[in-house]
Amino acid sequence: MLGTDMSWEEIFAQTDRDINLQRVMNVVRFGDKTRTCDWIPDRAIGPTDDALYELEGDYNDGEVAGILGVSGEEVAAMATSRKRVVLMDYRKQELQRLIDVYYAERGWNRAGIPFIDTLQELGLWGYLTAETQEKIAGLQEIVAPA
Repeated sequence: MLGTDMSWEEIFAQTDRDINLQRVMNVVRFGDKTRTCDWIPDRAIGPTDDALYELEGDYNDGEVAGILGVSGEEVAAMATSRKRVVLMDYRKQELQRLIDVYYAERGWNRAGIPFIDTLQELGLWGYLTAETQEKIAGLQEIVAPA
């Protein structure tokens, strides 16, 4: 399909280089704010208003009960707006933790900046301009807020 003979390992290695090169471009553009670009709209995380919460109320109430460690009856007595906030805050925290895991697996710091070692191992570091190398090096110690 690609016109070349590549093993799965070679395809995955190329994909890894592509993803890291895209990340370098994000870092050049957004700097230490790169992590803020790795977010999805609230509507993709959960109910953004009380009516949406109520559409799947039983399921959402079950999740809130588990989050708070209380009974279903206690959750049922809560205001929908409060339950929705609890649910959305929990899901956002879980997404932040998932992003942290993804970054670590990719070889990036908590701000989403690739480590120099990662870029060197992938053979990308030498292709970056001195300005880009300097920018990435200057952002190595940035730690994103928890």
